[in-house]
Amino acid sequence: MNNKMSLLLKMLLAVFIETILYIFLHEGGHALVAVLCGAKITSFSIVGAYVISTGGNYTQVTSSLQKVAGALLPVVFSVCYILFGFNKNKKGEFYRIFSMFSAFIPIGSLFAWVFVPVAFMAGDTEKPDDVIQFLNISGIHPVIVMSISAALILAYIFIIWKRGILQIWLDIVLQNK
Repeated sequence: MNNKMSLLLKMLLAVFIETILYIFLHEGGHALVAVLCGAKITSFSIVGAYVISTGGNYTQVTSSLQKVAGALLPVVFSVCYILFGFNKNKKGEFYRIFSMFSAFIPIGSLFAWVFVPVAFMAGDTEKPDDVIQFLNISGIHPVIVMSISAALILAYIFIIWKRGILQIWLDIVLQNK
């Protein structure tokens, strides 16, 4: 098998694993807040990407937190991996590819927290989307949500850059041209 095909297969495997891990952590974030509020988890699905809970004592703050926890838990795990688990001296190609996707898949969900508030301000307030629901429940102005999300993305990219993940990714891509 040539290098390009090997690289492609490793990328596909890494994306597959990371997608399952992301969905688990995303739904786990929702479930974690539900459990902390006293709810019982009645259904948790990675394939369907949903969690269903019953009961619980929710306030405006905890309901808002439940909506944002789906995006934040994968980001928190990713940052912990980047800061404490990632070793830029490891040379394995799959390890480097997996680390890159571990960094970039969770950041993708933060972009929704920058762009969906624009739709909210334009009047699109009824979609069953975590961001829209957060804005409806919390009452926080969409521009504040957009600003905080953009700041988190920039901080996240800075961490990825400082830890060398972008540079390693560029090395892999340029090496396999």
